[in-house]
Amino acid sequence: MTVADLTFLYNYTEWANEQVFDVAVALAPEQTTRPVGGSFASIRETLAHMAAADWVWLCRWTGESPGGWPTWASGSVGEIREEWRRIHRSRNTFLNGLTDADLDREVAFTRINGETDVARLGFLLHHVANHATYHRGQVASQLRLVGAVPPTTDLLRYRPQI
Repeated sequence: MTVADLTFLYNYTEWANEQVFDVAVALAPEQTTRPVGGSFASIRETLAHMAAADWVWLCRWTGESPGGWPTWASGSVGEIREEWRRIHRSRNTFLNGLTDADLDREVAFTRINGETDVARLGFLLHHVANHATYHRGQVASQLRLVGAVPPTTDLLRYRPQI
């Protein structure tokens, strides 16, 4: 996989995240915080985890290893969306600065629980995009459980102007 391939994947991820947030921000706060189950109890908690994880990984790719989750992750769905948009812009800048050779670079990092690890940057970039897809599926189910209609975020539906 190349940087161009990963850039396409992250452009899709950003588009899909926006589709989910369009539905979530239109809900009443009670709907976004209602415990409905999943990896995280509510829509807000799942979206917060997704955004915070994106922030943590971006920090790791750029040489930092945060020791905890960001405080903004406890905000409203709208506040989380705005932070996520900042993360997307920063991640796009990061991706635009990469070469294909950078994908083989080893990234050492410390997990929030204190464990250390190392992995190739290309693998980590794949991991984070996959993580977002996994949790968007959970949010789709959570949206149904609070009476909302989830958006269609299949890759096939993403048709960028090429």
